[in-house]
Amino acid sequence: MGSPQRVIVTGAAQGIGRAVALRLAAPGVRLAVWDVKSDGVEETAKLCRLKGAVARVSTVDVGDADAIEVAVSAFERE
Repeated sequence: MGSPQRVIVTGAAQGIGRAVALRLAAPGVRLAVWDVKSDGVEETAKLCRLKGAVARVSTVDVGDADAIEVAVSAFERE
């Protein structure tokens, strides 16, 4: 079997972003769930974990290139 699937989902605190994260969540999937809303993104991660995914939370403003670089680097090191 290949390496685990790794996915970054932005806007994951609610709405479409949360729906995408939940749709992708499955055993063996490593998700980085990002949003500026820390409470909502924590809930999304919890729901993804219940589906067997490994979910890493980051409070990230995707309009901030430096923040994105830091979050991607952290996700890659896992």
